[in-house]
Amino acid sequence: MRSISNEDAKKVLVDGGYVLEKTFQQALAEAEAQQSSVVSLLIKKQLLNNDLYGQAVAEFLGVRYADLNSISPVEGWTDIIPETIAREFRVVLFKKDEENKTAVIASDDLSRIQELETHTQTILPGYTISFAFSLSVDVDESLRSYNQPFAERLTEITQGEKQRVSVSVSAIFKEAIDRNVSDIHFEPTAEHVSIRFRVDGVLLSAGTLSLEYYQSVVNRIKVLAGLRIDEHSKTQDGSIRFENDSGKPVDFRISIAPTILGEKIVIRVLSKYVSHDTLEGLGFTKLQATILTESSSKPLGFMVVSGPTGSGKTTTLHTLLSLATTPEVNVTTIEDPVEYRLVGANQIQVNERQDITFAKGLRAIVRQDPDIILIGEIRDNETSEIAVNAALTGHRVFTTFHANSAAVSIPRLLDMNTEPFLLSSTLTAVVGQRLIRKLCTECRYSYHPSKKELDVLIPNHERYLKDIETLYKAKGCPVCSGVGYRGRTVVAEVLAVSSKIRDLIMERADAQTIEKTAVKEGMVSMFEAGLEAVKSGVTSVEELVRVIAPPVT
Repeated sequence: MRSISNEDAKKVLVDGGYVLEKTFQQALAEAEAQQSSVVSLLIKKQLLNNDLYGQAVAEFLGVRYADLNSISPVEGWTDIIPETIAREFRVVLFKKDEENKTAVIASDDLSRIQELETHTQTILPGYTISFAFSLSVDVDESLRSYNQPFAERLTEITQGEKQRVSVSVSAIFKEAIDRNVSDIHFEPTAEHVSIRFRVDGVLLSAGTLSLEYYQSVVNRIKVLAGLRIDEHSKTQDGSIRFENDSGKPVDFRISIAPTILGEKIVIRVLSKYVSHDTLEGLGFTKLQATILTESSSKPLGFMVVSGPTGSGKTTTLHTLLSLATTPEVNVTTIEDPVEYRLVGANQIQVNERQDITFAKGLRAIVRQDPDIILIGEIRDNETSEIAVNAALTGHRVFTTFHANSAAVSIPRLLDMNTEPFLLSSTLTAVVGQRLIRKLCTECRYSYHPSKKELDVLIPNHERYLKDIETLYKAKGCPVCSGVGYRGRTVVAEVLAVSSKIRDLIMERADAQTIEKTAVKEGMVSMFEAGLEAVKSGVTSVEELVRVIAPPVT
């Protein structure tokens, strides 16, 4: 219960007798007006304190309250509970009685007790475990015990004579997984090798290695990926399956390229399964989700998800596919690479060495009696032609495409020698999307922007932020590693292909004409969808304009 709804807060505080209902209702009205939490408002007004709130929640959950602010955790507890487990489940070892073999584990989120119990049996074998509730701020402070900067820990590892290169490589992999990194970059410079992590789409410095030590790191990664260690002048690609402390394997995709200063390595951290089960969970609006669900459930048709690299296209595509997959249909995919494993689907990976290209693989799939076909990406004219024809002959086809917007995708597909009459009769919907970082909810605050500030950020801002007085930023805190953002969400536009759009496709209309028609028919542009996220406090204006350029008027 890291964040508690205002409805649950009433059950906890009013029904528990900690706050009078009249006082609660007055605070609730004020909190809703400020778009803030009623609990934080009650504490701010000194009508409630942290300890009373913690006690109230613990009582509501039927567990004891662990006041980590007054009572320190067990000495050396970070050596007992692995950091990955502590951070994933947000747990602290509050009490440990060696004589009676009992222990108390505190957390601010007790929703995963059954899953956690499987880990505690390994961490504390033979102990009887009970659970307690603690406040998020106190759990965060306790978890800082792990927070020796990674750059310092890496230096200690690489400089220790007893430490092997395998240990430092594993430490880098574990740190990347713990921080939800999407890519690891090893970049040689004239003085050293820089390690950078891409977190929520932004590269952050993680540490450095000496040039001499780095060569051993390169060799270790090549060995793990099954690559040639004596090859330094050509690009190499491979993969590694790494088992984290939690026991769950994580797949890495390795790319090595020679530069004038040495071999650069980029490692993509691949998720094994799609983490969201709904389109709204990804960030689509209810209306957008409805349009996409209806389009994906049609018996035949062609659906495209567009955007630049790293915009979440594959995740959206697999979420759509998971909604359409049932035991009654045959689902086959061709991807490069297979990033997500989809239960119930036959997945083929492109392998040009074995002559499995998108086009050749797609031709084979069409002969495999599929109902639904997923094409990882349309890259050439041949793939586009086969995909559209497959949709025309009774298949549901899902694919991704590199384009700046939904409307731009249509002329670009026509430029790939796709016949207008084929595209107009098969295309059902086009998605244009980006990923924007979400403000950290632990340190987010509201402010009143000046006109000068908005003029700099958004030209003609009066058109987009009319009557908006309150916007949001984040200070940066231990929960978000001082960045101010934590996690990402989709900002999208969904172009439903209507009869008017079909006519424009037949006429080979330009993207601007198609977009204007789609907006008249109800499509909300990506930028305007992003503004809604700004107004609701999901993200900041700065983040929106960093990712999506304001329309030029």
